[in-house]
Amino acid sequence: MAKMRVGWRIIEIEPGLFITERALVRAGITTKLLESFQALVFNEMEVGRFYTIERLTELLDYDPLGEYGFDEKLYEGVLRRPGKISHVKVGDTYLFIRGVSRDLPQALMYSLMGVSPHAQLTDMCDELSDLHGRPFDREGLVILVNRTSFYLAPDMDMVFVT
Repeated sequence: MAKMRVGWRIIEIEPGLFITERALVRAGITTKLLESFQALVFNEMEVGRFYTIERLTELLDYDPLGEYGFDEKLYEGVLRRPGKISHVKVGDTYLFIRGVSRDLPQALMYSLMGVSPHAQLTDMCDELSDLHGRPFDREGLVILVNRTSFYLAPDMDMVFVT
């Protein structure tokens, strides 16, 4: 499956749901079209900044896939495939960043914490929601914190760097 994803043979739309190269060809979508979309998005992204799929599509002056009327899930699937754009999932939302990083949950937490040694979990949820224009739930953020080296004190609703 991994080799098929790298070679554009399949695109994962949701966990366990794929669109095949054959279906894309029937719709008139070529590999070059998908690669051009990915390259356009990559060129518009700022280094070190996280984006939702909505923000990324807003950045584009021209969307080569726009005339096909696809759902955001296809756009996310194209950007989630192996390449120059990395992603991390917070709850039901994928956040994308330019470049390849092995520890995106850690990088996202450092960006949310800033220079502070501690932060309220609810404040971090609010900050994520304000930054990305969509609601982020507490449970998704708790899962993210547990994937990092940060310490979560659930009884105090706080996250600590150490």
